[in-house]
Amino acid sequence: MNIYKNRSLKKYTTLGFDVFSKYFCVVQNNIDLKKAIHFAKKEKLKTLILGGGSNIVLTKNWDGIVILNRINFLQIIKENSDTVLVEVGAGFMWHTFVTWAVESGYSGIESLSLIPGTVGATPVQNVGAYGCEVKDTIKNVSYFDTKDFQIKSLKNTECDFSYRDSIFKKSLKNKAIIVSVLFELSKKEPKVPTYTGVSELVDKYVRKGDNKLIAIYKTIIDIRKSKLPDPKKIPNCGSFFKNPFVSKNKLKKIQKKFPDVPHFESDSKIKIPAGFLIDRCDFKGIWLGSAGIYHKNALVIILKKPAKPTDLRALIKKIQTKVLKVFDIHLEVEPEIVT
Repeated sequence: MNIYKNRSLKKYTTLGFDVFSKYFCVVQNNIDLKKAIHFAKKEKLKTLILGGGSNIVLTKNWDGIVILNRINFLQIIKENSDTVLVEVGAGFMWHTFVTWAVESGYSGIESLSLIPGTVGATPVQNVGAYGCEVKDTIKNVSYFDTKDFQIKSLKNTECDFSYRDSIFKKSLKNKAIIVSVLFELSKKEPKVPTYTGVSELVDKYVRKGDNKLIAIYKTIIDIRKSKLPDPKKIPNCGSFFKNPFVSKNKLKKIQKKFPDVPHFESDSKIKIPAGFLIDRCDFKGIWLGSAGIYHKNALVIILKKPAKPTDLRALIKKIQTKVLKVFDIHLEVEPEIVT
């Protein structure tokens, strides 16, 4: 493992700001990781872990060490007639894993297809889409404890999963580096997500000869491609704001002015799509300098070159201020903003 000085991080994040890290290394196994953390401790450096760089906002140089997690493996641990246990390295690309699962006939994560990033990032954010969350298939998460240099494991119930959240964003933040995730996938036919337009597209693929698992996988890819720009072509990090949860009383107040507001009840709470709120504030397609709102999806902030971090910060504030004024809702940013 090599440790480099003054490395540009531009190609390692999907927003692509041309910022630099004082030190940089790539880890491919647990031994590399231990060496990197030992170096950071010895030199008293701040550490930043990068996977796919699709859920992080780096707007200035990093005065520490960036560790690029490329612990990349996939192995079946155990299987029976109904399920299969699969352990996957944290540096394995998420969509590659989803594709492997679908092609192998294993269901459970097909609705999370085409989500960018690595496997190790999914439990941190409890990634979800179309009624499915990654916590639904995770058995346990193995991580490197940066304090005592030991590999430890947490069961699903110990990860404190909630909407776009987990223990890795709270009490274990900056204390744990995920090295692998154990998933339990099913060999049974999956249920079609009950979202507008999904079942029609699934039926279309089934009529063409695909089984239901592959049909769902292809449908979600089609929908995501139609709504989300390719980060390789247009700098972005996907959905930029979390969908807020509101009380029934607040929903009633909003419905008086916006009777068509979409909403979904989840765990006795009511979720409203953040994209709807932003769109109704007339932000879709607007630009503020080099930062703008994608014309096909109000939830996505995109950049044009040369991108300026100040423009991004100004647009975030503008959106949050307007949504708060119109709906009395504070929008939380979904990606991690590194300061």
